[in-house]
Amino acid sequence: MDIAEIENQIRDYAKQRKIFYTKHAIEQMIKREIDPNGVLDALQNGNVIEFYEEDLPFPSCLMVGFTSKNIPIHIVCSAPPDIWVITVYRPDPTQWIDFKTRR
Repeated sequence: MDIAEIENQIRDYAKQRKIFYTKHAIEQMIKREIDPNGVLDALQNGNVIEFYEEDLPFPSCLMVGFTSKNIPIHIVCSAPPDIWVITVYRPDPTQWIDFKTRR
């Protein structure tokens, strides 16, 4: 499966609301005041910027996307067939160029 196919599947799953959240992801969303709908928005328009094929128990990826309020967020999630959001955060602009490239 290539990156474009993974992005398309994640976008489709987000549109259908077939996304699962780990306990850690929920805790981080609350702590960082990131709305679940913002996560769905970001997954629907997001891009995979890093792919971790060797992650266990399943491959995962780092995505960047924007909420409906145009706020950039990073989402670490599992790759298809089941999409689990592992963590969510706002990227630090001192560590990222255009929120996609590490400084």
